[in-house]
Amino acid sequence: MSKTIVQDYGPIYGEPVNGTVLGRPNGSVYVPSTNTINLLSDAVYIRNNLVGNKYRVLLCDENGVGLRYGMVAQSQDVASYMSSVLFADSELTTVLTGLSQTAGLFNQTNIQYVSRDYQLDSDETYYLCAGLMNNGSFVAFSDSITLSVWEESP
Repeated sequence: MSKTIVQDYGPIYGEPVNGTVLGRPNGSVYVPSTNTINLLSDAVYIRNNLVGNKYRVLLCDENGVGLRYGMVAQSQDVASYMSSVLFADSELTTVLTGLSQTAGLFNQTNIQYVSRDYQLDSDETYYLCAGLMNNGSFVAFSDSITLSVWEESP
C-alpha cells in the first residue's frame, strides 16, 4: 500500500518572501503588484522664492514660511522616477511645471522646491501632486493638494 505525503514546498519562482523575490539575483527587492506614490505635505500655500535670477516655487505655511515635503513610492521598475507636478486645474490635465527626482529613489522626505524656474500668478489656484514616471509617462499619481498663492500682508 502506498502512502501520500503532503508537505509545503516553499515559494514558487517570482513569489515575494520576506521583502525579496525568489529567483531574482541577489535577493532583489519585492516588486509591487501596482505602482503607487504618496505626497507628504501639510502645505496650504505656495509662493515664489527668487534665487539669483530664477523663481523657485516653494510650498509654505499660512505665514509664508517655506516647508519641505516628501514623496514615497512603490514602483514595478527601478528605472522609474518621482516628480512633484504643479497643475493648473483640479482634473490634473494641464501640467505647468514640476521637479523630477533621481530614478530609483522612492523615499524622499526633505525636498525643498516644487520647481526650479517658474513664476506663479497670484490670481490662480494651483494643484500639486506627486507623479511616478517611467519612460516619460506617468504610471501613478498621488492625491492632489489645492494651493493658493501666499501674498504678504500690506
